Amino acid sequence: MITAQAGILVLTILGVTVPLMMADPDKMIRTDGTKVIMPRHPSWKSEFYGLWVAIMTDPMILLLFPMFFASNYFYTWRKSLLIYYLECLTFGEQSSTTTTQHCLTSARDRLIISCTGFRRALAA
Repeated sequence: MITAQAGILVLTILGVTVPLMMADPDKMIRTDGTKVIMPRHPSWKSEFYGLWVAIMTDPMILLLFPMFFASNYFYTWRKSLLIYYLECLTFGEQSSTTTTQHCLTSARDRLIISCTGFRRALAA
């Protein structure tokens, strides 16, 4: 138990210190003499505009919003239930098992979609 907590503490400290020691991308120069170009990230305005365009071009997207809410509600309910009835170690083990299942399911679904020849509009 103590070694797991110490390991998590070490990883947390590394996660805080490593980014502080990284070089500023604007000052980086590659070995061939070219500068590193930072990708431009979209603003919140462009994201909302993209959502608006998606809703206008395909209104069926609105049917997904109740599912998003239900999914978030379910995970919150389940975690509070597990914390109430189970001890912390069991809760942590169950959470890691769930994460592994999500990763494997996602990989399986991507493989099925890519192998069966879905069009991009259907896959998204």
